[in-house]
Amino acid sequence: MNEIIKERVEKVLLEGCKELSLQLINFCFEERGEDTYLNVSVDKDYSISMEDIYSFSSLISPMLDKIEELSFPYMLNVYSGGYERKIEYSELNNLLNRYLDIKLKDQRVLTCKVDKVEDEQISLFYFIKGRKKKEIIKKENIEEIHMSYKD
Repeated sequence: MNEIIKERVEKVLLEGCKELSLQLINFCFEERGEDTYLNVSVDKDYSISMEDIYSFSSLISPMLDKIEELSFPYMLNVYSGGYERKIEYSELNNLLNRYLDIKLKDQRVLTCKVDKVEDEQISLFYFIKGRKKKEIIKKENIEEIHMSYKD
């Protein structure tokens, strides 16, 4: 995809995000057969609603139509950053007591809630067979963190 098109699309997406207080996670053009898709991932402090996504789509669609270089047919897909979005350690204080999937360097994945964040370690808890288990995990032992969706 032409870099000029990508730059202009990104500018529109960032303007739309700013207006609606959203974060642009990423975007890409995808070719599937003869169809082209513009896939856009946005979030709002890890709790974006369908209404937010609809408002964003409605706002940016006419703005994208004004980009001359984007004259080819494409389908716009806007979706939540959701589980795909990696969470930085520095963001954990904003996500206390929310379910997270924390992958550790020993390959364990904990579906848990973080209840305390310090510079070099976190305190978390999860349940095994209905019993609450608490653990302290050092920052250096964390490979990656994602949102978790638990009933």
